[in-house]
Amino acid sequence: MQCLAKHNAAVLVRTVDGTIGWTSSPLGPIAARPRSGKVQFNLPRMKRLLRSYLDVPYLLGGATRSGIDCSALVQRCLRGALDAVIPRHSLDQLRAAGLPGRPLGEPGDLVYVWPRGESSCHVGVVLDGDRRHRRTVIHASASRRRVTEEPLDVLLSGADRAAHVELAQILDRHPCLLDA
Repeated sequence: MQCLAKHNAAVLVRTVDGTIGWTSSPLGPIAARPRSGKVQFNLPRMKRLLRSYLDVPYLLGGATRSGIDCSALVQRCLRGALDAVIPRHSLDQLRAAGLPGRPLGEPGDLVYVWPRGESSCHVGVVLDGDRRHRRTVIHASASRRRVTEEPLDVLLSGADRAAHVELAQILDRHPCLLDA
């Protein structure tokens, strides 16, 4: 964590994943700095970890198995399965990746949607299916109040717009690994 500024009792910090925010809580010990390197993509390991979160309650701002939101689910699973550090918030994750290089919806892709009538960006991970219309996506759903897996087409049908990121893109552009 890097201290960027102080104002009275508040401190502006940048965490190892690039998230910037103010805190008035006491800062803990300094964490090891992530190292740059090539991430070894392991889709089966990532799928197992994502599915282990099924039915965990949805909690906006949550980042634990007691309650988690969509971007924390993606961040925690990439960290746990690939030892990769990516930004905490969905729009920061999307911005970190650049433009997609293949059609939407390959297993391992991150899919970002803007649900109808909402301005917030939602993220999930595309998993299984032999063809695009049979693919599934796992995400922390505010409307279902839990982490769920559903057909990709169902998620996309409720969106005003969608974007996607090939996982390799975000890992190539944000190549931080945790020290083992």
